[in-house]
Amino acid sequence: MEDSVERWRPPPQPTKRGAKASSENKGKGKGSNDAGSAPTTKQLHAVVSDILKEVDFNTATLADILRKLGAHFKMDLMDRKSEVKRIIVEVINSMSDDEGEEENDEDAEENGKKENSKEDPDEDEK
Repeated sequence: MEDSVERWRPPPQPTKRGAKASSENKGKGKGSNDAGSAPTTKQLHAVVSDILKEVDFNTATLADILRKLGAHFKMDLMDRKSEVKRIIVEVINSMSDDEGEEENDEDAEENGKKENSKEDPDEDEK
C-alpha cells in the first residue's frame, strides 16, 4: 500500500500555452457570452454614433466609450478595442464632414444674400 501513496501525483497544472489558448477563445463572440452573439460592425457603428452625440469630447476616453458599449450590448468588448477605435475615428470624421457641409451651405446662403444685396443697388443705378 505504501507504493500507491508514493505514486500519487497531483493533477498537472495547465501550461502557459494551454492557458493562452483558453484565453484566446474568450470574448470572441462565438457563444462565449450569455447575452447573445457579438454585435456586428454596423451595430457598433450605430451605437458609437449615438454615444458620441452625448459625450464631452474634452473628457471622454476610449475606455469610457468601451464601457458604454459594453453596457449597451451587455458584454465585454475590450477584445474589439482596435475595431471600436477605428469606428470612433470614422464617426468623428463623418460628424466633422457633416458640420463642414452645413457651414458651407450657410456660407453659400450668406454669400448669395450679399451678392443679391450688391446687385440690387446696381440695378437701381441703371
